[in-house]
Amino acid sequence: MHVRIEGTDLPGATYGQVGIQRGPEVVDSVPADAATATWSFEVEVRPTADGAVDLRGPYIQGRKGARFVYLSWARPEHGILTRYRRAKLMFDAVDLSALSDNEAATLVGRLRLTAKDGTPTTAAARPPAITWTLETS
Repeated sequence: MHVRIEGTDLPGATYGQVGIQRGPEVVDSVPADAATATWSFEVEVRPTADGAVDLRGPYIQGRKGARFVYLSWARPEHGILTRYRRAKLMFDAVDLSALSDNEAATLVGRLRLTAKDGTPTTAAARPPAITWTLETS
C-alpha cells in the first residue's frame, strides 16, 4: 500500500528543514520555508492472528497497535545538521481494516507543519491535527 504525507504551512527558514525518518535515518528533507512538503512511501499491510491489520516497513515506527511515522526537524549547528524536534504521525486513528481490502489505494495524511505558537509541529499528531483519508484510483 502507498502512503503519502502532505504538509502545508511550514514555519520558515529559521527552523531549518524537515524530513521523514526511514529507520534511524532522516530522508527527503524539505526546507522549512517551502510552500508545501510531500513524502511518499510504501508500507506492507499484514493481517494479524487476532483478525486485525498491522503496518510494516522501513518508515513505520512503534509497536503493533501503536504504529506511526516520524517527521524530524533539523538545522545546522556549528556546520553539522542537528535534529532537534520530531512529530509522530499516529496511525491509531486510521481504520486499518479498510486498508487490507484496498492495497492499491493510497493512504493520505494531511497536516499543518506550523504549531499555533509559530514553531514546527511536534509531538503526537492525531485528528484533528492530521486528517487521514483513503484515496482509490
